[in-house]
Amino acid sequence: MTGRLAAASPTEQAVYARKRKEVAEKALTAAMRGISRDGRSAFGSALRQLDALSPLKVMARGYSLAYDEDEKKLLRSVRETKAGDRLVVRLADGKLSCSVAAVHGEANRDDE
Repeated sequence: MTGRLAAASPTEQAVYARKRKEVAEKALTAAMRGISRDGRSAFGSALRQLDALSPLKVMARGYSLAYDEDEKKLLRSVRETKAGDRLVVRLADGKLSCSVAAVHGEANRDDE
């Protein structure tokens, strides 16, 4: 058979199609591995970021959260309480039940 005629034969076309399929499968497998690796990396990064912002992690660094007595309202300002109010202060390893003896605001602080 001549070159063109041999290339047009069903057997040669099947061999060529099989080779193309194998190349495509290898490329697809490599692409899927890359996507999976990138996804795992992005997930790990997001997990680390969330962990760093976790309220419990923040409190472990020395911060606390102050709530009203019923723990329904998080206090953000001294203006939200007065002397005699009872509060719950949450720390990294537990809670404190407290009474406000006095309230001292900061004169230089801008309203947020």
